[in-house]
Amino acid sequence: MPASKRRDPIVVQRLKQDATPNVLGEMAVESPDNWETYLVGFAEVIFKGQREFTRAGIVDADVSHLVRLPFSSEALAITSEMRLLLEVTGELLHIEAAYRRDASNREVEMLCRH
Repeated sequence: MPASKRRDPIVVQRLKQDATPNVLGEMAVESPDNWETYLVGFAEVIFKGQREFTRAGIVDADVSHLVRLPFSSEALAITSEMRLLLEVTGELLHIEAAYRRDASNREVEMLCRH
């Protein structure tokens, strides 16, 4: 993928190891204090329409964004327990799946939703 397509600044965040639980003892994912920065970079962010199709064995009808990052060991280690912040708009996206499309591809794709 040409570098010119990766122009959207993003931040991948993960829950802190010492995150404080809420009053019910559950992890308080809504609290911004419980999140830390995992990866900062530029990505190609594609807003998806309402069509439904299958990618990586997952029907992604409720997926709102497809995000492509350059391949790295950190990008490949992204999980669905993390979230994505689009710095330009301030939107927080939940990561549904992150995967390498194929062995020869030099990028990691993430399926995200609002």
